[in-house]
Amino acid sequence: MRPVRQIPEMPNPAQIGTMEARPILFVHGAFHGAWCWEEAIRELAARGRRAIAIDLPGHGADRTPRGNVGLEDYAARIGTTLGRIDVPVTLVAHSMGGIPATIAAERAGERVAALIYLSALVPLDGETLNGISERNPDNRLERALSPAADGASHTMDPAEAQHFFFHDCATDVAARAAASLTPQPLRPLLESADLSAGAVDARPRGYIVMRDDRALSPERQRFFAARCRGIIVTEIDGGHSPFLAQPAAFVDTLCSLETRIAARTS
Repeated sequence: MRPVRQIPEMPNPAQIGTMEARPILFVHGAFHGAWCWEEAIRELAARGRRAIAIDLPGHGADRTPRGNVGLEDYAARIGTTLGRIDVPVTLVAHSMGGIPATIAAERAGERVAALIYLSALVPLDGETLNGISERNPDNRLERALSPAADGASHTMDPAEAQHFFFHDCATDVAARAAASLTPQPLRPLLESADLSAGAVDARPRGYIVMRDDRALSPERQRFFAARCRGIIVTEIDGGHSPFLAQPAAFVDTLCSLETRIAARTS
């Protein structure tokens, strides 16, 4: 698996605003990188859609020292990318990525046409990821983590990663994905989300619940979805990483949810 940084070609100005011309920006979750969206981007390309997947600082191929990475750095990376695309996008955030994506969407104005969460955490103003996780009655995932040698991050054993993240993927896919994970910086998990302006509440939002998820239970996913005013929720069978386990079905679900969001906002 290799990092994916496919900058979408800009649509014809006459097409801007149509869903078919709208780029999709993927934001990965903890330990992951842009590489995890590779198959989803291929599936979207086959449907005539353009997409970009980025590495958050300290993840994937990005070489930012993990001790220097904070939550604001995550949000800024997303915001910078939105500025480079310069047309409205559908922002899709997975797992931990839901927190910096929400912050970025808060600040992005009309550059985010829709924000879609995939089995993701959704913060309220002032919350931290660790604070949200501590209220999770099923914290087996947290117990599977180990401090990294740098003292600024933690790691997950590949076998544990396959159990929590990739249990319904093909064996070879799960093994490659687990081997591609990088240590997770700690500071972004401890810093508070600044959503004081409340602007993200005006963004059209959707949520894809994964019914067989082992990393973030379906009950917790529904809890996070319920925090979003006017959100459209869809549920599908599968584990935490449908972009690897069932990329075609995931893209079908994503595009269908986009259509429903667009119909509500048109």
